[in-house]
Amino acid sequence: MRYHHEIIESDPELPVFYIFHNERTDSGVLAHWHKSLEISYTMSGKISEFTIDGTVHETNAGDILVVNSNEVHSIWD
Repeated sequence: MRYHHEIIESDPELPVFYIFHNERTDSGVLAHWHKSLEISYTMSGKISEFTIDGTVHETNAGDILVVNSNEVHSIWD
């Protein structure tokens, strides 16, 4: 299986990169990896399948997951 290598480029004035994923049906993020640490915070609702290196997690509002650098991960609602 092939995975996408995501290149993260942060703003030089703020050394973080952030994305807000809005609630959608049948949505997801394909399996990928990057050299950066990733912190996922579920603001509302839930994520049914947040997979990190083959381990599936379910998150609910208020949950935080940390994805280490170089770990393959994907998200499916």
